[in-house]
Amino acid sequence: MNNTTKEMKNETYSIGEFASKTGVPIRTLHYYDETGVFRPAKRPGSGHRIYTTQDISALQQVLSLKFLGFSLEQIRQTLYHSGRTVSLSETLRLHRQALEARKAEIEASLQAVNRTLKVLDEEGEADSTLLFSLIRNIQLEKQQREWLEQQISLPPGSKLNSTTQEQLDKQFVQLVKEIRRLTGRPYEDPETAKLVKDYMQLIHELVGREGTLALTEVPQDEIDKLEGMFHTPYSDEETAWMQGAIAHYAAEHGLTPGEGGGPVE
Repeated sequence: MNNTTKEMKNETYSIGEFASKTGVPIRTLHYYDETGVFRPAKRPGSGHRIYTTQDISALQQVLSLKFLGFSLEQIRQTLYHSGRTVSLSETLRLHRQALEARKAEIEASLQAVNRTLKVLDEEGEADSTLLFSLIRNIQLEKQQREWLEQQISLPPGSKLNSTTQEQLDKQFVQLVKEIRRLTGRPYEDPETAKLVKDYMQLIHELVGREGTLALTEVPQDEIDKLEGMFHTPYSDEETAWMQGAIAHYAAEHGLTPGEGGGPVE
């Protein structure tokens, strides 16, 4: 029995036999050898690779770390670096942190895709400029909300915290489409007036009247930060037209610039 065990431990394989036994392609074994991730012994003279039974266990370590998402360089450093000061358990903990961060990125990307698809399902096709603007704003949504909470005090009845993300996405797309459709119309046009009124009402519902007025008192450097967090799909013509329409509506109804909801950037 002991002799049999000893023979098994000393058993050697050609690269083809080892590939067949482990299920790892010959090409992959060559690559692992070349990169220093998994190096077998070589026959003197011919240089042919010689694999042993013990190499099966060593290869399983490589495959296990690869399954966990380690790069080949990370595997090489983890298994063979003689000067390594970080234990395998610590390496796994650090790798877990990296995987969790990557998982969060994937979940955020998936959420953006799902929300964009839902808008398309409900609102129909939209041009790429609008869609990329929506996706970018979804990406920056957390920073936008944090900025808003730092600059103004939202009233208890504010709809910003109760309105769903999907509803805000839909309102954003509808607003953009209406601005594009009406750009160039006279400010006195009934549809223009309705657009501005709806826009102002939306702002007031989301942050309240006091919040709207507070936005007009925010320092310019903070406004610059906010503009860097928002991506809008409007052309210069559309922006100028909407700003003019808001100013006209505010003047017609005796409103201050703050009560007019502020410009559309």
